[in-house]
Amino acid sequence: MAIRKGVFVRSYFAKSGQWLVEMAVGSVVAAIVGVAIWTNYARAIEDANQAGIEFNLVKLQNRLDEYRCDHLGQNAPSLEALTMRTDAAGNPTDDESDGFGPYLQTIPRLVSEGHDPQFGWTYDSDTGTVSVRLISHP
Repeated sequence: MAIRKGVFVRSYFAKSGQWLVEMAVGSVVAAIVGVAIWTNYARAIEDANQAGIEFNLVKLQNRLDEYRCDHLGQNAPSLEALTMRTDAAGNPTDDESDGFGPYLQTIPRLVSEGHDPQFGWTYDSDTGTVSVRLISHP
């Protein structure tokens, strides 16, 4: 009597109903692994965005300190002033031989989902400090 290949396997699982349980267990295990990977990935993205914001905040504060040192204790009038060449009084100048800066090529972009205009840098020219403006939506 010749047995066709795979007939025994199919008839065994068909009779016992085990294949349905194995498929269900396999699906549950795959779903659990998928959820674990996704939550770790989402957390890693959030941590990376936070690290980028902190890096840019320190970078801006350092450039503001350089501006203050070059301009005899005077704070920059705005963050945009860091992207211009200025004279000792803080006025924009094109004179390469006399002047300071630019301290930055561009103002670092604040990373936010959807580029929401309510996210951004807040600069206080009286104190010379910069902070992050993050407004959460309900």
